[in-house]
Amino acid sequence: MAGKLWTAEELAVAIDPAVNTHAKWRVRLPGNTRTHEAVAHQRQRLESEATARGEKVALPFFSYDGMRGLNSSNALRRQQGKPLIEVPGTVRPRYDQPLEIPLEGGIVIFPDVHIPYQDGEFMTKVLNLAVSWKIQYGLLAGDYMNLDAFSRFITDEGEAREAFKEEIEAADDVLRVLLGPLKRMFWLRGNHERRITMQSAGQLGMWTLERLMHEPSKLQVTDKQWALVVPGGDEPPYRVTHPNRGRKNPTSWAREQATIKHQHIILAHSHQVAMTRDTSGKFWCIDSGCIADPRRLSYVWKEDKSLPDPQQGAVIIKRGKGGQSHPYLLTPDSDWAALQGLYP
Repeated sequence: MAGKLWTAEELAVAIDPAVNTHAKWRVRLPGNTRTHEAVAHQRQRLESEATARGEKVALPFFSYDGMRGLNSSNALRRQQGKPLIEVPGTVRPRYDQPLEIPLEGGIVIFPDVHIPYQDGEFMTKVLNLAVSWKIQYGLLAGDYMNLDAFSRFITDEGEAREAFKEEIEAADDVLRVLLGPLKRMFWLRGNHERRITMQSAGQLGMWTLERLMHEPSKLQVTDKQWALVVPGGDEPPYRVTHPNRGRKNPTSWAREQATIKHQHIILAHSHQVAMTRDTSGKFWCIDSGCIADPRRLSYVWKEDKSLPDPQQGAVIIKRGKGGQSHPYLLTPDSDWAALQGLYP
């Protein structure tokens, strides 16, 4: 059809974006087919004539790259530096963003409180030391509550399963005492808090427990089982973590993770107390123990197990006088009087 005049019908089809939007830019009419090159040149000629007349006319969906007419959306993508074909991205949330807690003056970490089996006397000593050191932040490192009402394990003979209402009330009472002197409390999910999510098919979770507490404004929960305490500067963060499974050998899991993550590791869940460095000597590896009173945990005493007995512990990370952070592993038999004098 080259060299022949364009009919009005052909021109109408050529410039109609509702009709001619396919990639090859052809005009197909009964007994007549215009090539995409012909369509592109004709559209360009019409646009040039309109410009010469002083009219600002941009034919819809038209672009020409010197060789052939292209789908204008592709041409626009090229002009904007975008790929011609773009696969839709996911709308699912990201999970790699951690809860980051600034160290500031320091933080006190309460691992595995297991309310209603907490050791109030030990917890009192830890809290008072933190107050004397002017610590402002607290971290419940998972298993703050035992959540027996949602346990899949059968209660032993003669052992009463704690009602959820009573456990919530006990947890709230302890939290109120902790938040008296502390500016803010953070709460990680442990494997025991995970019980409420599993037994409710995901309908309940950490946000449920947060709303049941009387001072949610000073409490921040997360459904992650780890968080980063960030000293700032060139210091690596402290990764406080509550994995679902632990190991028999103290610090073995923490040392492995420190090598992988290049971070200090403070481990909850293991109910063991130990503190060492990783193989590089750069990172602290701490098994933080538990705040719970082991004498009140029936599974510890009703049968012999291959696991070591639970050991009590807690951790305070304090910024020293030189600005460097220092972790302190505390146990019931720590020299509390001497510790009080470290930061008068």
